[in-house]
Amino acid sequence: MKSMDIRYSLEKFGLTTHERRVYTTLLSLGEGTAYAIDKKSGMKRPTVYGVLEVLREKELVMLLPNAKKQVYAPKDPQKLVDETVRLAQQQIDEAHELLPKLLALNRGNQ
Repeated sequence: MKSMDIRYSLEKFGLTTHERRVYTTLLSLGEGTAYAIDKKSGMKRPTVYGVLEVLREKELVMLLPNAKKQVYAPKDPQKLVDETVRLAQQQIDEAHELLPKLLALNRGNQ
């Protein structure tokens, strides 16, 4: 089985192209300023700042306290995977609840 490309996988987890780039750059850095992230990712700094805020809202990135500069760090990637699994399980549960209703509707057409 061919392993999934990380970019494709992160897209399936709901991250945009810019979010993927910033998140994976920050994962590889461990922590960094928007300047460090823009240099490594090749993205413009204003874009990086905006994406970092979105990733903070998604609870994937945190702003480190007590830093003279704004230094960001990625949160544990396990959180992203756990949330994706939770949402997938919720969809599966909803599909199982829907099935009897659909089958009941279908019986009228047989």
